[in-house]
Amino acid sequence: MDFCEYAVKSEYTIKKSDDRQASLYHAVCGIITEVKELEEAFTLEHRVEELGDICWYLALLYKHIPFAFGSGCSNVVTHNKCLKDMKNTAIELIDKIKAHNQYERDNISEIEHKASKISNYIFGYCFNTNIDLNHVFKVNIDKLHKVRYKKGFNSDDANNRDIEAENKELGK
Repeated sequence: MDFCEYAVKSEYTIKKSDDRQASLYHAVCGIITEVKELEEAFTLEHRVEELGDICWYLALLYKHIPFAFGSGCSNVVTHNKCLKDMKNTAIELIDKIKAHNQYERDNISEIEHKASKISNYIFGYCFNTNIDLNHVFKVNIDKLHKVRYKKGFNSDDANNRDIEAENKELGK
């Protein structure tokens, strides 16, 4: 499964909203929190889960501002450097989205560039940790479709997650 197919499948689990600004903020805040969780992940299963969550937030961003996912290889030497660069780029992305949303700045190409950079760091991280990105996509979609949002997104399921069932699906 490539990112475009993943993004289409993830739409089933995204809250339907006409509030583009809120969705963009949700996406970038989610990316940052999931990168932090990825930093703290020590098992392969946990890393796969957090990478999938980062990709989910990138898919939310992609829904509103399409960008080239993994358009170029990241020249990251270690996965730790990759995490640092991913987090710093996500912080820069917040500033770009703030300027776009609040100041009506025409900076879509800058947002696309930052999102693409984050996706390149994901590729670099996966390469350096021997994680198959297609597996990340599949595991994340399976968790969301089979466990969390069996009938599509709803706030009740989002607020009352069955962590035990999700962990079982993830192989934890």
